Amino acid sequence: VQMPLWLRHNSGNLPPLLKRVQEGSNRLFIYVAKEDQDLGDKVTVQCLPLSTMIEAAFHSTQVDLLTISTHGGELDILSTLGEDVFARMLVVMAPVASNGELEYLRQLTDAMNKTMIYSKSNVHIFLPANEV
Repeated sequence: VQMPLWLRHNSGNLPPLLKRVQEGSNRLFIYVAKEDQDLGDKVTVQCLPLSTMIEAAFHSTQVDLLTISTHGGELDILSTLGEDVFARMLVVMAPVASNGELEYLRQLTDAMNKTMIYSKSNVHIFLPANEV
């Protein structure tokens, strides 16, 4: 699947730390706030399922730690994993704006046989249910 990636404009004369922060704000266009869309350019990129990338990188679908932090797409990514990937520890870095979103996060992780062991602010940590 190809999707538009939003690349924030860079003035070129930023201090190194601020430049890194600005480069880290690049994201899929669907997750860019409407008021920010004119602050960058769109480039079409190839998108692959996370499970495909994990298997290609590690020649396995089992990982010890999986952290998902994408500035907006965490629950969408998590919903595609299903039983394809086994992560001993799962960390989801996502703002949960409502009880409904928290319940959806729990449903997704319950389907992966994970139990939430920590949830505060934007950090949600899960372990296999049989280890808690």
